Amino acid sequence: MASSTERSKAVGALPRPYVIATILRLLALVSLLAAVGVIAVIWLHPLYSVFRWDEKLPMSGVALAYGVAVAAVLYALALLVRYGYHTALNIHLAERRHLSRASAAGAADQARAEPALARANDEVIALLREINENTLLAEPDKGRKRARLAETRRDRMKTEVEQLIAAAKWPAARVRLEDLQADYPEDDEVRRLARQLDAAVKEHQDIDIMTTGEQIRGYMSLGLWDKARETAQRLAERYPGDNEAQKLQTVVRMEEQASDKEDRLRLYREIEHLVARKHYRDAKKVAESLVQDYPGSPEAATLRGQMDELSRNADIEVRREMENRIIEHTKLGRHREAYDVAVLLIEQYPDSPQAIALEDQIGKLRERAGVN
Repeated sequence: MASSTERSKAVGALPRPYVIATILRLLALVSLLAAVGVIAVIWLHPLYSVFRWDEKLPMSGVALAYGVAVAAVLYALALLVRYGYHTALNIHLAERRHLSRASAAGAADQARAEPALARANDEVIALLREINENTLLAEPDKGRKRARLAETRRDRMKTEVEQLIAAAKWPAARVRLEDLQADYPEDDEVRRLARQLDAAVKEHQDIDIMTTGEQIRGYMSLGLWDKARETAQRLAERYPGDNEAQKLQTVVRMEEQASDKEDRLRLYREIEHLVARKHYRDAKKVAESLVQDYPGSPEAATLRGQMDELSRNADIEVRREMENRIIEHTKLGRHREAYDVAVLLIEQYPDSPQAIALEDQIGKLRERAGVN
Protein backbone atom coordinates (compact mmCIF):
# COMPACT_ATOMS: atom_id res chain seq x y z
CA MET A 1 0.00 0.00 0.00
CA ALA A 2 1.37 3.44 -0.93
CA SER A 3 2.09 5.80 1.93
CA SER A 4 0.21 9.05 2.43
CA THR A 5 3.26 11.01 1.25
CA GLU A 6 3.41 9.05 -2.00
CA ARG A 7 -0.33 9.54 -2.55
CA SER A 8 -0.10 13.28 -1.90
CA LYS A 9 2.71 13.49 -4.50
CA ALA A 10 0.51 11.66 -6.99
CA VAL A 11 -2.11 14.41 -6.63
CA GLY A 12 -0.41 16.98 -8.81
CA ALA A 13 -1.40 20.47 -9.88
CA LEU A 14 -4.41 20.76 -12.19
CA PRO A 15 -4.08 22.44 -15.64
CA ARG A 16 -5.78 25.82 -15.72
CA PRO A 17 -8.60 26.14 -18.31
CA TYR A 18 -8.70 29.94 -18.65
CA VAL A 19 -7.00 30.06 -22.09
CA ILE A 20 -9.36 27.47 -23.56
CA ALA A 21 -12.41 29.17 -22.06
CA THR A 22 -11.29 32.56 -23.42
CA ILE A 23 -10.76 31.12 -26.92
CA LEU A 24 -14.23 29.55 -26.87
CA ARG A 25 -15.83 32.83 -25.83
CA LEU A 26 -13.94 34.68 -28.59
CA LEU A 27 -15.12 32.12 -31.14
CA ALA A 28 -18.70 32.64 -29.90
CA LEU A 29 -18.28 36.40 -30.47
CA VAL A 30 -16.80 35.77 -33.93
CA SER A 31 -19.79 33.58 -34.77
CA LEU A 32 -22.20 36.37 -33.86
CA LEU A 33 -20.20 38.92 -35.85
CA ALA A 34 -20.11 36.56 -38.81
CA ALA A 35 -23.89 36.18 -38.68
CA VAL A 36 -24.26 39.98 -38.63
CA GLY A 37 -21.83 40.26 -41.57
CA VAL A 38 -23.78 37.71 -43.60
CA ILE A 39 -27.02 39.59 -42.92
CA ALA A 40 -25.37 42.85 -43.99
CA VAL A 41 -24.15 41.26 -47.21
CA ILE A 42 -27.62 39.91 -47.97
CA TRP A 43 -29.22 43.32 -47.61
CA LEU A 44 -26.47 45.59 -48.98
CA HIS A 45 -24.39 43.67 -51.57
CA PRO A 46 -25.40 44.24 -55.24
CA LEU A 47 -25.28 40.50 -55.85
CA TYR A 48 -28.49 40.11 -53.81
CA SER A 49 -30.25 43.11 -55.31
CA VAL A 50 -32.33 40.83 -57.52
CA PHE A 51 -34.01 39.36 -54.43
CA ARG A 52 -37.10 41.00 -52.94
CA TRP A 53 -37.26 41.95 -49.26
CA ASP A 54 -39.64 39.08 -48.47
CA GLU A 55 -36.95 36.69 -49.85
CA LYS A 56 -34.07 38.39 -48.05
CA LEU A 57 -35.86 38.22 -44.71
CA PRO A 58 -35.90 34.38 -44.38
CA MET A 59 -32.27 34.25 -45.55
CA SER A 60 -31.30 36.76 -42.86
CA GLY A 61 -33.25 34.79 -40.25
CA VAL A 62 -31.42 31.57 -41.16
CA ALA A 63 -28.03 33.29 -40.96
CA LEU A 64 -28.88 34.85 -37.62
CA ALA A 65 -30.19 31.55 -36.21
CA TYR A 66 -27.04 29.68 -37.25
CA GLY A 67 -24.80 32.40 -35.81
CA VAL A 68 -26.66 32.52 -32.48
CA ALA A 69 -26.76 28.71 -32.20
CA VAL A 70 -23.02 28.32 -32.86
CA ALA A 71 -22.25 31.17 -30.41
CA ALA A 72 -24.47 29.61 -27.71
CA VAL A 73 -22.78 26.21 -28.11
CA LEU A 74 -19.31 27.72 -27.91
CA TYR A 75 -20.20 29.83 -24.86
CA ALA A 76 -21.77 26.81 -23.14
CA LEU A 77 -18.57 24.85 -23.80
CA ALA A 78 -16.55 27.67 -22.19
CA LEU A 79 -18.77 27.55 -19.08
CA LEU A 80 -18.55 23.75 -19.00
CA VAL A 81 -14.74 23.88 -19.13
CA ARG A 82 -14.63 26.33 -16.20
CA TYR A 83 -17.19 24.33 -14.20
CA GLY A 84 -15.25 21.10 -14.79
CA TYR A 85 -12.06 22.78 -13.64
CA HIS A 86 -13.63 24.08 -10.40
CA THR A 87 -15.22 20.68 -9.68
CA ALA A 88 -11.90 18.91 -10.18
CA LEU A 89 -10.21 21.55 -8.02
CA ASN A 90 -12.66 20.93 -5.15
CA ILE A 91 -12.11 17.18 -5.40
CA HIS A 92 -8.37 17.80 -5.48
CA LEU A 93 -8.49 19.97 -2.34
CA ALA A 94 -10.78 17.51 -0.53
CA GLU A 95 -8.34 14.66 -1.25
CA ARG A 96 -5.42 16.74 0.02
CA ARG A 97 -7.33 17.55 3.25
CA HIS A 98 -8.19 13.88 3.68
CA LEU A 99 -4.57 12.86 3.21
CA SER A 100 -3.44 15.57 5.64
CA ARG A 101 -5.91 14.42 8.31
CA ALA A 102 -4.96 10.77 7.76
CA SER A 103 -1.29 11.65 8.16
CA ALA A 104 -1.98 13.64 11.34
CA ALA A 105 -4.15 10.83 12.77
CA GLY A 106 -1.44 8.28 12.05
CA ALA A 107 1.16 10.43 13.78
CA ALA A 108 -1.14 10.90 16.78
CA ASP A 109 -1.82 7.15 17.03
CA GLN A 110 1.88 6.47 16.87
CA ALA A 111 2.55 9.10 19.55
CA ARG A 112 -0.10 7.53 21.80
CA ALA A 113 1.16 4.01 21.18
CA GLU A 114 4.78 4.80 21.99
CA PRO A 115 4.23 5.70 25.70
CA ALA A 116 1.97 2.66 26.17
CA LEU A 117 4.59 0.41 24.59
CA ALA A 118 7.30 1.98 26.74
CA ARG A 119 5.22 1.42 29.91
CA ALA A 120 4.59 -2.20 28.93
CA ASN A 121 8.31 -2.72 28.37
CA ASP A 122 9.11 -1.13 31.74
CA GLU A 123 6.57 -3.38 33.48
CA VAL A 124 8.06 -6.48 31.85
CA ILE A 125 11.58 -5.40 32.83
CA ALA A 126 10.48 -4.69 36.41
CA LEU A 127 8.76 -8.09 36.63
CA LEU A 128 11.81 -9.89 35.32
CA ARG A 129 14.02 -7.98 37.78
CA GLU A 130 11.71 -8.93 40.67
CA ILE A 131 11.73 -12.60 39.61
CA ASN A 132 15.51 -12.48 39.49
CA GLU A 133 15.69 -10.92 42.96
CA ASN A 134 13.26 -13.45 44.42
CA THR A 135 15.31 -16.27 43.01
CA LEU A 136 18.45 -14.97 44.70
CA LEU A 137 16.80 -14.26 48.10
CA ALA A 138 17.09 -16.67 50.99
CA GLU A 139 13.95 -18.24 52.49
CA PRO A 140 13.74 -15.88 55.54
CA ASP A 141 14.12 -12.86 53.25
CA LYS A 142 11.43 -14.23 50.93
CA GLY A 143 9.05 -14.57 53.88
CA ARG A 144 9.69 -11.02 55.04
CA LYS A 145 9.14 -9.74 51.51
CA ARG A 146 5.84 -11.63 51.19
CA ALA A 147 4.67 -10.16 54.50
CA ARG A 148 5.66 -6.67 53.38
CA LEU A 149 3.81 -7.09 50.08
CA ALA A 150 0.71 -8.41 51.87
CA GLU A 151 0.72 -5.41 54.20
CA THR A 152 1.08 -3.05 51.25
CA ARG A 153 -1.82 -4.74 49.47
CA ARG A 154 -3.99 -4.51 52.61
CA ASP A 155 -3.24 -0.80 53.02
CA ARG A 156 -4.02 -0.19 49.37
CA MET A 157 -7.36 -1.99 49.63
CA LYS A 158 -8.25 -0.04 52.80
CA THR A 159 -7.48 3.21 51.02
CA GLU A 160 -9.68 2.17 48.10
CA VAL A 161 -12.59 1.36 50.46
CA GLU A 162 -12.26 4.74 52.19
CA GLN A 163 -12.21 6.55 48.84
CA LEU A 164 -15.30 4.67 47.63
CA ILE A 165 -17.14 5.50 50.87
CA ALA A 166 -16.20 9.19 50.51
CA ALA A 167 -17.48 9.15 46.90
CA ALA A 168 -20.82 7.56 48.01
CA LYS A 169 -20.17 4.52 45.79
CA TRP A 170 -21.75 2.09 48.23
CA PRO A 171 -21.97 -1.10 46.07
CA ALA A 172 -18.32 -0.88 44.95
CA ALA A 173 -17.20 -0.13 48.51
CA ARG A 174 -19.18 -3.15 49.77
CA VAL A 175 -17.56 -5.47 47.22
CA ARG A 176 -14.04 -4.24 48.05
CA LEU A 177 -14.74 -4.52 51.79
CA GLU A 178 -15.91 -8.12 51.41
CA ASP A 179 -12.57 -8.95 49.73
CA LEU A 180 -10.77 -7.38 52.68
CA GLN A 181 -12.90 -9.27 55.20
CA ALA A 182 -12.21 -12.55 53.40
CA ASP A 183 -8.44 -11.99 53.53
CA TYR A 184 -8.24 -10.32 56.98
CA PRO A 185 -11.27 -11.40 59.03
CA GLU A 186 -9.69 -10.52 62.40
CA ASP A 187 -8.30 -7.11 61.42
CA ASP A 188 -9.64 -4.29 63.63
CA GLU A 189 -9.15 -1.75 60.85
CA VAL A 190 -11.32 -3.84 58.53
CA ARG A 191 -14.08 -3.95 61.18
CA ARG A 192 -13.84 -0.18 61.54
CA LEU A 193 -14.27 0.25 57.80
CA ALA A 194 -17.35 -2.02 57.88
CA ARG A 195 -18.93 0.14 60.63
CA GLN A 196 -18.01 3.31 58.69
CA LEU A 197 -19.67 1.97 55.54
CA ASP A 198 -22.86 0.96 57.42
CA ALA A 199 -23.06 4.40 59.03
CA ALA A 200 -22.54 6.18 55.70
CA VAL A 201 -25.23 4.09 54.02
CA LYS A 202 -27.61 4.73 56.92
CA GLU A 203 -26.95 8.47 56.83
CA HIS A 204 -27.44 8.57 53.07
CA GLN A 205 -30.64 6.56 53.42
CA ASP A 206 -32.07 8.98 56.00
CA ILE A 207 -31.22 12.00 53.82
CA ASP A 208 -32.67 10.31 50.72
CA ILE A 209 -35.91 9.41 52.49
CA MET A 210 -36.26 12.92 53.93
CA THR A 211 -35.56 14.65 50.59
CA THR A 212 -37.86 12.34 48.64
CA GLY A 213 -40.58 12.79 51.26
CA GLU A 214 -40.46 16.56 50.76
CA GLN A 215 -40.65 16.04 47.00
CA ILE A 216 -43.71 13.79 47.41
CA ARG A 217 -45.44 16.34 49.63
CA GLY A 218 -44.74 19.00 46.98
CA TYR A 219 -46.39 16.83 44.34
CA MET A 220 -49.41 16.32 46.60
CA SER A 221 -49.79 20.05 47.25
CA LEU A 222 -49.92 20.62 43.47
CA GLY A 223 -52.39 17.80 42.92
CA LEU A 224 -49.87 15.72 40.94
CA TRP A 225 -51.03 12.43 42.39
CA ASP A 226 -49.55 10.21 39.66
CA LYS A 227 -46.06 11.60 40.27
CA ALA A 228 -46.52 11.34 44.04
CA ARG A 229 -47.57 7.67 43.80
CA GLU A 230 -44.72 6.76 41.43
CA THR A 231 -42.09 8.50 43.58
CA ALA A 232 -43.37 6.88 46.79
CA GLN A 233 -43.38 3.46 45.13
CA ARG A 234 -39.76 3.85 43.91
CA LEU A 235 -38.67 4.95 47.39
CA ALA A 236 -40.35 1.93 49.01
CA GLU A 237 -38.68 -0.40 46.51
CA ARG A 238 -35.30 1.25 47.18
CA TYR A 239 -35.54 0.76 50.97
CA PRO A 240 -37.82 -2.24 51.59
CA GLY A 241 -36.81 -2.53 55.24
CA ASP A 242 -37.42 1.10 56.22
CA ASN A 243 -40.76 1.87 57.88
CA GLU A 244 -40.71 5.55 56.89
CA ALA A 245 -40.20 4.72 53.21
CA GLN A 246 -43.06 2.20 53.31
CA LYS A 247 -45.37 4.56 55.20
CA LEU A 248 -45.15 7.27 52.52
CA GLN A 249 -47.16 5.13 50.10
CA THR A 250 -50.00 4.94 52.61
CA VAL A 251 -49.80 8.69 53.24
CA VAL A 252 -50.08 9.43 49.50
CA ARG A 253 -53.08 7.10 49.15
CA MET A 254 -54.92 8.62 52.12
CA GLU A 255 -54.20 12.21 51.03
CA GLU A 256 -55.41 11.46 47.51
CA GLN A 257 -58.62 9.94 48.84
CA ALA A 258 -59.20 12.96 51.06
CA SER A 259 -58.54 15.32 48.15
CA ASP A 260 -60.93 13.39 45.91
CA LYS A 261 -63.64 13.52 48.55
CA GLU A 262 -63.18 17.25 49.03
CA ASP A 263 -63.33 17.80 45.28
CA ARG A 264 -66.49 15.70 44.95
CA LEU A 265 -68.22 17.58 47.76
CA ARG A 266 -67.24 20.91 46.21
CA LEU A 267 -68.70 19.88 42.85
CA TYR A 268 -71.87 18.55 44.48
CA ARG A 269 -72.40 21.80 46.41
CA GLU A 270 -71.83 23.74 43.18
CA ILE A 271 -74.54 21.65 41.46
CA GLU A 272 -76.96 22.34 44.30
CA HIS A 273 -76.21 26.07 44.09
CA LEU A 274 -76.77 26.14 40.31
CA VAL A 275 -80.06 24.23 40.62
CA ALA A 276 -81.26 26.62 43.32
CA ARG A 277 -80.60 29.52 40.92
CA LYS A 278 -82.28 27.56 38.08
CA HIS A 279 -79.11 27.40 36.01
CA TYR A 280 -79.90 23.87 34.88
CA ARG A 281 -77.57 23.80 31.88
CA ASP A 282 -74.50 24.60 33.97
CA ALA A 283 -75.65 22.20 36.67
CA LYS A 284 -75.96 19.42 34.09
CA LYS A 285 -72.39 20.04 32.80
CA VAL A 286 -70.92 19.94 36.31
CA ALA A 287 -72.90 16.78 37.12
CA GLU A 288 -71.66 15.02 33.98
CA SER A 289 -68.07 15.97 34.90
CA LEU A 290 -68.46 14.60 38.44
CA VAL A 291 -69.99 11.31 37.24
CA GLN A 292 -67.21 10.89 34.65
CA ASP A 293 -64.30 11.71 36.99
CA TYR A 294 -65.61 9.84 40.07
CA PRO A 295 -67.90 7.09 38.73
CA GLY A 296 -67.74 4.96 41.89
CA SER A 297 -68.45 7.73 44.40
CA PRO A 298 -71.69 8.09 46.40
CA GLU A 299 -72.23 11.53 44.85
CA ALA A 300 -72.08 10.04 41.35
CA ALA A 301 -74.60 7.35 42.32
CA THR A 302 -77.00 10.02 43.62
CA LEU A 303 -76.61 12.18 40.51
CA ARG A 304 -77.32 9.31 38.11
CA GLY A 305 -80.89 9.21 39.45
CA GLN A 306 -81.26 12.96 38.90
CA MET A 307 -79.71 13.29 35.42
CA ASP A 308 -83.02 12.86 33.55
CA GLU A 309 -84.64 15.65 35.53
CA LEU A 310 -81.59 17.88 35.09
CA SER A 311 -81.65 17.23 31.31
CA ARG A 312 -85.37 18.12 31.08
CA ASN A 313 -84.89 21.32 33.05
CA ALA A 314 -81.83 22.21 30.97
CA ASP A 315 -83.84 21.77 27.76
CA ILE A 316 -86.62 23.96 29.17
CA GLU A 317 -84.04 26.61 30.04
CA VAL A 318 -82.60 26.51 26.51
CA ARG A 319 -86.06 26.73 24.87
CA ARG A 320 -87.03 29.68 27.04
CA GLU A 321 -83.83 31.49 26.16
CA MET A 322 -84.45 30.87 22.45
CA GLU A 323 -88.05 32.08 22.81
CA ASN A 324 -86.85 35.27 24.53
CA ARG A 325 -84.30 35.83 21.76
CA ILE A 326 -87.03 35.54 19.11
CA ILE A 327 -89.14 38.11 20.93
CA GLU A 328 -86.17 40.45 21.41
CA HIS A 329 -85.13 40.21 17.74
CA THR A 330 -88.71 40.90 16.63
CA LYS A 331 -88.98 43.99 18.82
CA LEU A 332 -85.75 45.37 17.40
CA GLY A 333 -86.79 44.65 13.80
CA ARG A 334 -84.15 41.95 13.29
CA HIS A 335 -86.60 39.64 11.53
CA ARG A 336 -84.00 37.46 9.82
CA GLU A 337 -82.33 36.66 13.17
CA ALA A 338 -85.74 35.94 14.73
CA TYR A 339 -86.61 33.60 11.86
CA ASP A 340 -83.30 31.69 12.11
CA VAL A 341 -83.73 31.14 15.86
CA ALA A 342 -87.32 29.98 15.33
CA VAL A 343 -86.27 27.44 12.68
CA LEU A 344 -83.51 26.15 14.98
CA LEU A 345 -85.92 25.78 17.90
CA ILE A 346 -88.42 23.82 15.78
CA GLU A 347 -85.65 21.51 14.48
CA GLN A 348 -84.13 20.80 17.89
CA TYR A 349 -87.34 20.60 19.97
CA PRO A 350 -90.16 19.73 17.55
CA ASP A 351 -92.52 18.45 20.28
CA SER A 352 -92.03 21.36 22.68
CA PRO A 353 -94.83 23.88 23.40
CA GLN A 354 -92.68 26.67 21.92
CA ALA A 355 -92.23 24.76 18.65
CA ILE A 356 -95.93 23.99 18.37
CA ALA A 357 -96.78 27.66 18.92
CA LEU A 358 -94.19 28.81 16.36
CA GLU A 359 -95.49 26.51 13.61
CA ASP A 360 -98.52 28.83 13.22
CA GLN A 361 -96.27 31.91 13.04
CA ILE A 362 -93.36 30.62 11.00
CA GLY A 363 -94.92 31.73 7.71
CA LYS A 364 -95.31 35.30 8.96
CA LEU A 365 -91.73 35.28 10.32
CA ARG A 366 -90.45 34.00 6.96
CA GLU A 367 -92.31 36.74 5.12
CA ARG A 368 -90.91 39.45 7.40
CA ALA A 369 -87.39 38.01 7.07
CA GLY A 370 -87.65 38.10 3.28
CA VAL A 371 -86.82 34.42 2.92
CA ASN A 372 -88.22 32.67 -0.16
